[in-house]
Amino acid sequence: MMAEKFKIISNVKFLVNGVLLFSLLVLANAYLITSVRVNDEYRILKISIILLIFYIAFYILFLLLSTITMKYELTSNGIRIKIPLITDVIPYSWIKEVEIKKLTLNCFTLIPFIGLIYGTYIIEQCGPASVYGIRTDHEVVVLRLTDDTNVILTPKNPQKFVESILNYKNKFGRNYPVAHVNTRILYLMVCFSLIIALILYTVHNAFSFKEKVLFSAKVFLSYNFLAKSFVVLLPLLFLSFNASKYFYRSKIVAYFIVFLIPFLTLLIVSLVITVC
Repeated sequence: MMAEKFKIISNVKFLVNGVLLFSLLVLANAYLITSVRVNDEYRILKISIILLIFYIAFYILFLLLSTITMKYELTSNGIRIKIPLITDVIPYSWIKEVEIKKLTLNCFTLIPFIGLIYGTYIIEQCGPASVYGIRTDHEVVVLRLTDDTNVILTPKNPQKFVESILNYKNKFGRNYPVAHVNTRILYLMVCFSLIIALILYTVHNAFSFKEKVLFSAKVFLSYNFLAKSFVVLLPLLFLSFNASKYFYRSKIVAYFIVFLIPFLTLLIVSLVITVC
């Protein structure tokens, strides 16, 4: 049986905001690359800032594309919520009640100007809820699951969407697919960040010795190297811990933090090398 697809509520204001924000970041980076001249000792810091801005711009673009392409698919396995690179599934057997409510979804998100809401939030009218949709004050669909948690969806046509859910729920309701985030990506990014820190510090400290031997014992045993490594390690572990906490709340925020770790590591390493 073919999946029945439903688009979310569209909002031109959010699309315009996203395009403007993305364009601003790209222009800022273009200015940094072409017009800002720095001495050799600040070159790594400049490159780090440029890469970080590029990453944030890419994240804005991802949110923008998600807002445009997000859809709900009703399949035999359940309600499939799809955005680029991420899919969540709510089995019909988990759904206890379905209703249409007029709610004001004005949740705090990482980039509020774009309007995409994807994760667990506190909604004033119904308490904690997993929201997959867009900021709106129109009618939304509220699913109450068997464990009494709420899921809020923002389809373009709530009435037809609810009718289709009830129809599918009567036909299919015994599958239990599990949606999860692969934590291996987190471990990979942490390891990659430590390698970045190690290489930059080793290269920088090695050339501060007369022998200029890259991986010499003096480099690894130097007090400055160990102290600087410790400075970078603390925020790195903090970010990885917070990313793991977000895995069950908001996949978009979780992935953003996970892939942000190497860029911030590069920036922190550059700052420490430049200043210390």
